[in-house]
Amino acid sequence: MGATVTQEMIGVKEAARLTGASVKRVRRAIKRGEIRADLRPGRWGMEWQIERASLPEAFSPPADTGHTRGGEPGADQALTFLRDELRSEQARHASALLELGRLHAVDADRKLLAARAESLLERVATERARAESFAGEGKRLRSALRARTWSLAIVLAAFALAVAAAIVRIPS
Repeated sequence: MGATVTQEMIGVKEAARLTGASVKRVRRAIKRGEIRADLRPGRWGMEWQIERASLPEAFSPPADTGHTRGGEPGADQALTFLRDELRSEQARHASALLELGRLHAVDADRKLLAARAESLLERVATERARAESFAGEGKRLRSALRARTWSLAIVLAAFALAVAAAIVRIPS
């Protein structure tokens, strides 16, 4: 029979407590593959379960970091935590700057669209005034045409009467 070796598995919060790192740093180390962990069903859904034996590998301080702060215990972890937090804040700041840039671009687009809409509204008002002018001109021309038609009808009627009178007077 082969001996089965069982690994002691711990949660992310426990790993963070044991190493002095933040929960975010532990999760980042899992994503980078620095800590051996598995996603398993937990109390509130899927949770990371970490092999406790992999923690010293991932979070052991370098041989000489130069950050011993006079031998204070936990100084390296505190500096690492602060560095990680600073990087996290820098990433959020960069993300916020990108969003601000996007919002400025959207605002510039909105202003361009507003100016174009204003220009189109002015053009519509101009074209409406021209249409009204053409409608007035059309009424005037129809009235003039009606008057000329009546004048022509009267002239033709007079001509027809004159021709008829001439025909009647011609001696046969």
